[in-house]
Amino acid sequence: MGSLKNSYSKGLAFSLNHRFKVLAASFIIFLSSFLFLKKIPREFSPAQDSGVLFCIFLAPDGRSMDYTNEKVRQFENIVSKNSNVLRTYVAVGGFGRGGQGNRGNGVVVLKPKSERKLSQAEVAALLREEVKSIEGMKVFIRDRFGSAIGGRRGSPVEFTIKGPNPDLQKELYYKMLEKMEATGLMQGIRSDDVRDLPEIHIVPDREEARSRGIEVAEIARAINISTGGAVVGQYSKGGRRFDVFVQLSEKDRRSPDDIKNVFVRNNRGELVHLKDVVSFDKKNGPQNIYREDRSRAIRVDANLATGVVVSEAISAVGKIAKASPTRRLLHRLFPELR
Repeated sequence: MGSLKNSYSKGLAFSLNHRFKVLAASFIIFLSSFLFLKKIPREFSPAQDSGVLFCIFLAPDGRSMDYTNEKVRQFENIVSKNSNVLRTYVAVGGFGRGGQGNRGNGVVVLKPKSERKLSQAEVAALLREEVKSIEGMKVFIRDRFGSAIGGRRGSPVEFTIKGPNPDLQKELYYKMLEKMEATGLMQGIRSDDVRDLPEIHIVPDREEARSRGIEVAEIARAINISTGGAVVGQYSKGGRRFDVFVQLSEKDRRSPDDIKNVFVRNNRGELVHLKDVVSFDKKNGPQNIYREDRSRAIRVDANLATGVVVSEAISAVGKIAKASPTRRLLHRLFPELR
């Protein structure tokens, strides 16, 4: 304690006797810190071993929930064999959202640090390699995620591609995806907003329908009842009232050929095949439509490779966006940038 007091006294005395030298040295050190700032790795928050992995399952577009469920079961079998895993929670169809039979979410809870040999990042890297054996489904494993600020997903790398042309947005996304993967700094790069679902567009032939005495509203009603179902009445039993719901059975509404055989009644009471007054167009439609600042947008997020900090990945994304092919696409999205 005495030596520390003596050292402090000597240092204080030197500083007071050489005030301008000390002030100049402090100012030089302060300015030089800005030079090193660009070279020091930066991130919003350091990586932590929280003992939790977040998983996203993506089956091919249009796949049923039964298909996705079977693939997720394969994932569970793989994870259950890992000695570092405590338990797993999965949900097929998305958490709290319907109409997503080809996707799912999961949480893998690891054992306490004292009871496992591998770190959270090492377990995630091991599982990423093992789940590659699951054919017909992509599995994204997030070992680093923060708070979802501003409605974001909380992934280490996130950005949005906005513009008036969805097709150009997708083209830009896939070009950036290829270049981002080539850097080796990011993994699990994905966007839910570029996925499509097969659709059948039923277009009434108004001239033909008019000649057969059929209203377009009657065509829409027949299709709606056959595929979506409708409440056509009620009945009472035991003091309670129940709806009578009418709909074609699932086996009779799986393909366009099934819908073509539905009958529509014209204004003379005659039955006419639906296929005689409509046309069927097969197309792909967006599974999700996301908007930001009232503009169509594509959200992109990615996880970091082992040993990579956020600043490196963000810098790489910025360079990719400024590259020549990517910039040309940006100019097509936003002509005002030229």
